[in-house]
Amino acid sequence: MANTGFWKKEVYAVKFKFFTGFLVLALLAVGIPLLYDITVRLAENLPSQEFLKGQKVFLTDYRLYIWSQWFGKNLYQFGSVMAIIFGAGIISSEVSRKTIQFLLARPILREDVFTVKFIVNFAALALVVVASTVVLYITVVATGHKIPVVDMVQNIIMALAGMAVIYSMAVYFSTVFDRTLKSAVITGIIAMVLFVPGFFPGLHYYSVYYHMAGSDIALGKGFPFIPLIVLIIITAAFYMLGRNRFKKRDF
Repeated sequence: MANTGFWKKEVYAVKFKFFTGFLVLALLAVGIPLLYDITVRLAENLPSQEFLKGQKVFLTDYRLYIWSQWFGKNLYQFGSVMAIIFGAGIISSEVSRKTIQFLLARPILREDVFTVKFIVNFAALALVVVASTVVLYITVVATGHKIPVVDMVQNIIMALAGMAVIYSMAVYFSTVFDRTLKSAVITGIIAMVLFVPGFFPGLHYYSVYYHMAGSDIALGKGFPFIPLIVLIIITAAFYMLGRNRFKKRDF
């Protein structure tokens, strides 16, 4: 496995993406609980509440409000974008900056180079998700509300499992294309296509975003172990594809 110096280099390289991602999500995490009481008061004072019929349950059940605004919308949307940003430049950025030959000249196996980059970048993404959700929970408690910690932990697991799929796709395309932007665009297009099943009632269960949002958990259907296993398998498949391509590719 790679030496400590290489691990430190990769951690240092991902710091900017980590702090930027955390700042954005932390601001959202603080704002969502703070806006709840204001939103409820505004809804109660509206002369016509016809358009609120579909949203009423989210305004009367605080737990569902937090889920809908965080896990059901902002976290997986911004998290998907961050997954692409964290993964799309892992290899392609080294090629475009012409540092790939220097990297490969180090006494480290190619498989280890790829694995370290994969782990460090995803760990940074996961830390952003966990840390910002902790900020959300602290804000919830500070505003005098309560939500089940177990539900939040389960939702974090599913959110990260879904992001891992998108992230691993971005990493794979980073080994295919020499430009980070191209890797990101291709992954982004596929990520948008994956939204399609969610628009159809009979197919929504097959959408990665349905499970990334922890919909079954919010609906009281229990923890989705099978979808979690499927998401992990897909992630592992893209990891192996990217690892093998990087190992055999000529630069």
